[in-house]
Amino acid sequence: MITVGLIKELQYISTMLKQNLSAEIELFGHRPLAIKITNGVLELFYGQLQIWRESIEGSDSFFGIESCDAIARIIVCIDNRDDTWHKYKYIE
Repeated sequence: MITVGLIKELQYISTMLKQNLSAEIELFGHRPLAIKITNGVLELFYGQLQIWRESIEGSDSFFGIESCDAIARIIVCIDNRDDTWHKYKYIE
């Protein structure tokens, strides 16, 4: 599960180190969730599928609870082989 706090913390680390960042979360029985932060932009990949791309830095960023809720819905849909996950996908 992705939380706003987790993403903000990773963004803080990326900013302080002045480096792009990548991390991977793997839950047994599920696909890995790859997190990439490049120049204040969050990208998420569930397995090989890009499910999210959104700015998380700056005044035009709206990443929040709603984003995390949509990401969770996408993961549930994909795990259940439900192709309607595309309606929740956000690629900025």
